[in-house]
Amino acid sequence: MLRLRNNVGRSTLAAVLLSGTALLCSAQAKPAVKGGMNAELTVSSLEPSVAFYQDVLGLSPPVARFSATLPGVGQLTGTVTGGVRLARMPVPGVSWTVELVETTGVERRPLNARRQDIGASGLILYVRDLDVTLEAAKKAEAPIVTTGGAPVSIERKGSKSRAIVIKDPDSFFIEVRQLDPLPATKAPAISNVIGAAMTVSIDDTNATARYWKEFLDFDVKPGTFTKDKLQLALYGTPRAQIRKTIATYPGSDVTFEFLEFKGTDRKPLNAKTQDPGSGAYALVCNDIDALTARLKSTNQTKILTIGGGPLHQGARKAMFVQNLDGFVLEAIQPIEQPAKK
Repeated sequence: MLRLRNNVGRSTLAAVLLSGTALLCSAQAKPAVKGGMNAELTVSSLEPSVAFYQDVLGLSPPVARFSATLPGVGQLTGTVTGGVRLARMPVPGVSWTVELVETTGVERRPLNARRQDIGASGLILYVRDLDVTLEAAKKAEAPIVTTGGAPVSIERKGSKSRAIVIKDPDSFFIEVRQLDPLPATKAPAISNVIGAAMTVSIDDTNATARYWKEFLDFDVKPGTFTKDKLQLALYGTPRAQIRKTIATYPGSDVTFEFLEFKGTDRKPLNAKTQDPGSGAYALVCNDIDALTARLKSTNQTKILTIGGGPLHQGARKAMFVQNLDGFVLEAIQPIEQPAKK
């Protein structure tokens, strides 16, 4: 009986230790990234861009506007000098916002990207009625990228869509996409825009998929190259091949569509954060220091923030980095403030 009790005791102790180990592993497994906050689009002039995104594309009016100067902005973005003026605009149907950013006091180079250029970026806007947006875009004389200047119809996996790609005043690519049937949405009934995603042209699908999965905790589903005439017409690249990859952050409405082109001339944009046409996206972190360690473990990331790590900004820590495709990411971790007595 004594031996039996000892065995039971050892079994109980082992169970306790295993349980504690499982809890510890669970705590350690908490992802460094928590979700998305906003798309950041650098523009040449703030007010015309706000008008375009509100009146032509159908985003909600700005909920915040502010200007900031050195030292914080220059240190954070790596521009060293300069400041920003920005407007934050809600996107109906998603939890994240679009920040239009005009940089000041620093040399800027408009990118004028082509869709196939590595690092070219923009938005996909899901709408109730594509023709409403297209009419507004034509009235504003927005350049149409899609071959033929008219929407294309695409069928895949049992769904249909009509889509067209236009450019905003700074050559960001805006794909306007109408699904049939329309998906469920949290957007107000009066809004034509019902959802959104980011789009970025990339160099190599396999490398990009690995980067976003291993370092940023995204669920990534790479596609295969296609010569589908309608898809190529959509992007204005009729003689190319295209490979599309979908990356989503688990449990969120943050989605990226990555486009790799081949069979056509393309070049890396080598954008700087202050350049009009330079896109970025802000990710909220559970542990920005853990994310920094991950990103420093690879030569596929350039840390832009002065000092090579997160900058303490009172209520948050933040850092700008540029990834293997030249796309900029801002990492943000809010800092819990002590309760006021």
